[in-house]
Amino acid sequence: MKIKSIFIEDYKALKDFKIDFCDSDGKINPITVICGINGSGKTTLLEFIGDILIFSDELAKGSYIKIEDNGLFSKNTNDEVTLTNSFPRRPIDYETYTKIQNHLIYYKVNSDNNYTAKTQIVDFIDELIYEKDIKGSEAYYELGKTLNKILKNLNLEVEFHGLDKKKEIYFKNEQSNNIKLEDLSGGEKELITKVFPLYISDVRDKIILIDEPESSLHPNWQNEIINLYEEIAIKNNNQIIITTHSPHIVSAVKREYIKILKKEDGVIKVVDSSTNTYGKKVDEILLDIFRVKGLRTPVVEKKIQKLTDLLNNNEQKSSEFEELLSDLETNIGKFDSDLAMIRMEVKRKEV
Repeated sequence: MKIKSIFIEDYKALKDFKIDFCDSDGKINPITVICGINGSGKTTLLEFIGDILIFSDELAKGSYIKIEDNGLFSKNTNDEVTLTNSFPRRPIDYETYTKIQNHLIYYKVNSDNNYTAKTQIVDFIDELIYEKDIKGSEAYYELGKTLNKILKNLNLEVEFHGLDKKKEIYFKNEQSNNIKLEDLSGGEKELITKVFPLYISDVRDKIILIDEPESSLHPNWQNEIINLYEEIAIKNNNQIIITTHSPHIVSAVKREYIKILKKEDGVIKVVDSSTNTYGKKVDEILLDIFRVKGLRTPVVEKKIQKLTDLLNNNEQKSSEFEELLSDLETNIGKFDSDLAMIRMEVKRKEV
């Protein structure tokens, strides 16, 4: 089951809202990254998907989610099914209802997934030993190989070390061999708890919602994590829908996977980016996608703009110009690129 499109008649900040999750050929994208400024409805959209898939009564009658059936509701796997708030009242059997309930994985921002990760790691070991009849030492080797592959791809400076008799999980680094999961850095825990379980739990044919995966992550990890999610989506036929504020994630995502939410005249809608974001510099994405007013702290931005205005008005010899330039050179450095350009323009005007 995968989502093809959504229409929301009236749900919190989203009204008469439509979003499509397919490419230009009508094929559902493995990953959709939803971005936009605060208040543009990103988290609300994920909440709506969760609500309708668990049959919430709060949904407006006109709202719906169109899905690709894949045989969940009918024998024909190519069927398209529309889920609405009236859908729960249709006569479906308990088994199908349970399948729908279990079809969704939702990682909320800043949620604590330590317990889930521990449970799934232990379950992975038990499955190898008791169901696949693999020796304990080999099972630990397989676990370590899978986990360390992820850690290495993300350039984490920790490795899986083992489990004790109480099945407590330990990691190691250059300083210690006995680091518990809860004692890792926030970023390390975020990656292990939100990425690793998807690798080892045989997560297939599911809709995975991830709200702001960049939380607690170093920018280098933000660049890499999207590649892992894309691999998980394509390899196991999952659909992953992500919301983000991170320009690093947006830069790492293919253009067809990006959906930008923008609020215009009080109405939130999906808009196309004016540029291809894939591989773009972070500052370009901040300006084009997240609509930041400047790349510096506002105080410095205003001073540089004032300095530029004085220069454009040929007031470079004024005391105001000289004092402002001296102040900026002291605080942000004489070799700042913008200040260097301003000094060059001053010399050009003196010729």
